Amino acid sequence: MVDTVSLPNAVTGYVGVGPGGNRQIVHATAIAELPTTQMQTGDITWLMYVPAGAVVVDGYVATDILDSGSSLAYNIGSTATTNLFFANTTTGITNAGSSAMTTLARYTKFASATRLKMTVATTAQTATAGTMIFGLSYFVDPELNVTTGITPVAA
Repeated sequence: MVDTVSLPNAVTGYVGVGPGGNRQIVHATAIAELPTTQMQTGDITWLMYVPAGAVVVDGYVATDILDSGSSLAYNIGSTATTNLFFANTTTGITNAGSSAMTTLARYTKFASATRLKMTVATTAQTATAGTMIFGLSYFVDPELNVTTGITPVAA
């Protein structure tokens, strides 16, 4: 005998969220053209907002060569935690490349709408204008408890 189980979003005409339910994943992307003047220690590039209740699933950064020298380092995070997703990353030094976010940021939940930013931690030795792409995947569930993984179900 074959058992068949349908999660709530797999049932025609029903869009549900709850234990075992599916959630719509948002893939937000910020593309910044960075001039050489935007690669000094303390420079900030605002990237995007995430809504209240957003729960982070994954993230990445991809860049052109931003420093043909060897010193550029930057953080990506929020005002509260500037290095939430990337801490002193050197992606973009001498080679174009991409990096996945730190695993500690996975399942971070934002209680309120939050603006995310890139902050230069160490000035580029030989800054090169280029493109930075930051991508963040998340779903929104204001009631989800990220510790237990449970969304309260209405009675």
